Amino acid sequence: MVVALAVGAALAVAGWRLSLYGIESHSGTVSTVTTENGALSVTIDSSPRVYTFSDYAFEPVPLLRPGERVVILTGEACNYGRPLAVQAARGVWIDSIYGEAVRPYAPFNWGEHETLRWSLLSIGLVIELLSLVGISLWIG
Repeated sequence: MVVALAVGAALAVAGWRLSLYGIESHSGTVSTVTTENGALSVTIDSSPRVYTFSDYAFEPVPLLRPGERVVILTGEACNYGRPLAVQAARGVWIDSIYGEAVRPYAPFNWGEHETLRWSLLSIGLVIELLSLVGISLWIG
């Protein structure tokens, strides 16, 4: 029971750690693209937000064109919507500073990350609950 309790805790913590970054996925078609002072500003049809990719964090700056379908991952927890990665048909660009929260995933397969995160958290909590019930039955 103690081993199951430890395994459940480890799985739950692993699932929790995968969620600490607060990364959100935004997908749509590129509406506008502007370049100014080494930064690329992009808007997509599904969001009113302007996504800015600076040449300081993205090496090279993403090559995006109007009409192109993209998925953009943003850091919402501490970075207030900062773009962390973008993927289009012509490539994947990941922020060289804060992009470690995204790796090894890319925007198109971010759903796999979310599935893994929720699975680990759920399975860990179920194992914890069953272990606690088993311990209480053994003691009682």
